[in-house]
Parts: sequence; structure tokens; C-alpha cells
Amino acid sequence: MKVRLVKKLGIYAGILVVCAGLSACGDKEPTNIELGFEDINALKYDDAITVFDVAIENGENKKEALRGKALAYMGKGDYENAEATFIEALNSGGSVPKDIDYDINYYLGVCYYKMGRYDDSIARYDAIIDLRPKERDAYMQRGIARIAVGKINEAKEDFDTAISYSKKDNGIYIDIFNAFREAGLTQDGEVYLQQALDSNDSSMSKFDKGRIYFYLEDYTNARNFLEEARNEGEKGEDVILLLGQSYENLGDKNYAISLYDTYLATTPSAALYNQCAKCYIELKDYSDAVTYINNGLSQEDKSYDQQLRFNQIVCYEMMGDFETARSLMATYIKDYPDDEVAARENKFLITR
Repeated sequence: MKVRLVKKLGIYAGILVVCAGLSACGDKEPTNIELGFEDINALKYDDAITVFDVAIENGENKKEALRGKALAYMGKGDYENAEATFIEALNSGGSVPKDIDYDINYYLGVCYYKMGRYDDSIARYDAIIDLRPKERDAYMQRGIARIAVGKINEAKEDFDTAISYSKKDNGIYIDIFNAFREAGLTQDGEVYLQQALDSNDSSMSKFDKGRIYFYLEDYTNARNFLEEARNEGEKGEDVILLLGQSYENLGDKNYAISLYDTYLATTPSAALYNQCAKCYIELKDYSDAVTYINNGLSQEDKSYDQQLRFNQIVCYEMMGDFETARSLMATYIKDYPDDEVAARENKFLITR
């Protein structure tokens, strides 16, 4: 079983984005809607569904409660019920679209994408663009769905339009690259990374240059520009993470670990604990890897919880502690039912 990096969930990946929703303010008693979103953030999807139903029964904002309930269904990987609940939310009142309606339509597009209903997904983003023709994210999402149906030229048109509304955001080129790479069209994605370098070279920051070279797998240039960025005072998590991974890919995992450890000495980070753990796993030092994983989990950073927990299972399996690995996997599968790789691995573990 290999260690793997479970990508952060995000809108550009066409995967569920679990929003924090509303949060309680001060000493005010939280509403059921607020409690429901807390359950979603804690991955307690069944509890969240129950709480949102109570919110509806108690007369709280029906559209917001239904939206939250649908998000909980998405968290469970139940996209059919999520679709039905989102549609109910859209029909729950108001003929003039508001921000929440656009938000719901984005999620509906994601549901259709996850169910393989790519034309329905495209149609949903068509509707958003008709009403908001400068909605960058809708072009991005429609481009991803168009890739899925083989409409590559149309997808590129969408991505080009999204870029035209994002001229100061170099990260969009990386998002487009990742969309193509996930579809097995890496070369098409690399064209956009090179476009970013060519069109923004004079104004692009050292960090942006470094991360684009990183995704182009030119790790020497990535390391050099990221080191320059660090020397010029950019010492945040993003710089250290990519710089360390550049050293990893250049064969110097021990130096990468030292970079991560230096940062972690003053600033705990689930992302860097996870990256250290990956290094130790590749060095076959599973005991140290588990220590870093536990430190990462203690940060309660939900964006890295899935990665850390999967890598934790890897460690116990590689150490021959199959009982612990099975126990951890059972909980993991319940919390992440949509993870097909884990489901296959679970079949192996239960035979050990």
C-alpha cells in the first residue's frame, strides 16, 4: 500500500466544498442551522441531517437549512439525495435569484459531475453564466465538465474566459493545469503554465514563478525561485511546503524534513506535519511518521484530516499492525465513503 496525497477539496476539482456556513456570535445561543454546519465540519453528516430537519421544523431559514442538509448528503457521498434537497431549497421561496441560489446551483453542478451527468452539470453552469456573464468560477467549472465529455476546445475557451477575469491571479493557471492533469491531459495543462510564465514574467513574484516551475516538474528552477522568495522574506507555509517538496523531488528528503521541522518549531501546521510523515514513510521510518501524523491530527485542520488519517493507516499496515490499521480504516471508510482507493484497500485489510 503506497502513501498518497489526498487532494484538498475545492471547487476547481469538481468535488464537494464543505462550507463552514454560519457561526454563532458572542454568547448568543447557536441556531440549529449553525449547529448543523458544526456537525458537517466535524464530519458528522447523519447528525447534521437530523439537526437541519429540526431547524426546518422550528421555522428557521428553510432555504439555508435545506442547503446545509444537502451538503451533508454530499459529505456522505449520497449525491442523489443531495440533488433532490438542493432542488427543494431552490424551490423554497423567492423568484429573484440571490447569492445563496447561485451557491446552490454551483453545488448542483458538482453533484451532477460526481454522478457522471456531465451535460446536466454543464447546463447548470450555463444558467449561472446567462445571469452572471462574468462569473469566473462558473467558467472554470463548466470547463472541467466539458473536459469530461471530450469537448476540449470548448473547455479551453471557458478557461481562457476565466483567465480574462483573473489577470492578477496566477493561481488560476495552476487550477487549469490540475484540471487537465486529472483528466490525463497533462500536456494541455502545461501549455497554460507556460503561458503564465510567458505573459507575466516581468511582474510575476518569485513565489509564483517557483510554484509554476514546480508543477512543470522543473524542480531545480522551482527550488531556486522559492529559495529567492524565502530569502526576500516570504517564509509562509505555502513557500516552505513547495520548497521542501522540490528538495524531496531532487532526492534530498532529509533536508526537506529539516525545512519542515524549522517551520514547525514555531508554527504548527497540519500540512507540514503530513508532508514530514510522507517523507518518513518513504524513508521506511514508520514510527516517526506516526508521531508527525498524530501531531498533524491534533491541529484539527479538516482540510488535511483525510490525508493524515489515510497515511496513518499506511503506517500501521507497513508496521504489520493490521488490527490497528483495520480499526482505523473502518472509521475512515465511514467518514469518507466516496474514497474508492480506501474501499479497495479495506478489502485487502480485512483478509489480514
